[in-house]
Amino acid sequence: MSRMKLVSAAFLGLTLISTAAYAQGTQGAAQTPPKPQTQTPPPAGQTAPKPQIPAAATAPVIVPLPEGTKVAIIDPDYIAQESAAGKAIFAQLKTLSDKRTNELQNMQTQLQSLQNKKTTQAAILTPQAISQLDKDIERLNLDLQYKQQTAQKEVQDLQSELFQDLATKMSPVLEAFAKEKGLLVVFDARNGVTWAAAGMDISPEIVKRLDAIKK
Repeated sequence: MSRMKLVSAAFLGLTLISTAAYAQGTQGAAQTPPKPQTQTPPPAGQTAPKPQIPAAATAPVIVPLPEGTKVAIIDPDYIAQESAAGKAIFAQLKTLSDKRTNELQNMQTQLQSLQNKKTTQAAILTPQAISQLDKDIERLNLDLQYKQQTAQKEVQDLQSELFQDLATKMSPVLEAFAKEKGLLVVFDARNGVTWAAAGMDISPEIVKRLDAIKK
């Protein structure tokens, strides 16, 4: 596997892990939703899936790569958290997630208002009015479920796109560093590296060089 392919695979792995993390809280949302119960609105406080920042990666000891070494490691989580490009990604994802969450909460408020109206005014409403209320509640309930699903997909799609872009930017940086140092292999630190000598983790240097790229 070429170094360029390796780093792309590493960041694609980060994308998949991050996606899985924030999808856990909404598992099954992409399936066909059950027929809504007009008497039971979705739980209050429904929100769009939030992009999950990986647990803080342990900062590697910043010392020079050992002379003559042919193997190094990188930590994609560390690079995503510490690089300017990675931080911009998480900020952009949070902005989109917060926007969709506000929209969902507004719809939830509307739905709750209709439910309250039916509950408090049932005695004075005509059968026709109650029937119309039921239709409005069911329609809004369906709209809310659909909006939640599309919001989740939108956040996931944007996350995949942004991290793929970061992988594309990082590939030549890593390849240039590997050639400069005469490296033969660069491993992903998340995949079973139990110990490495100080300086083997080149993530800080990659972050430094990635940040130095002119926009």
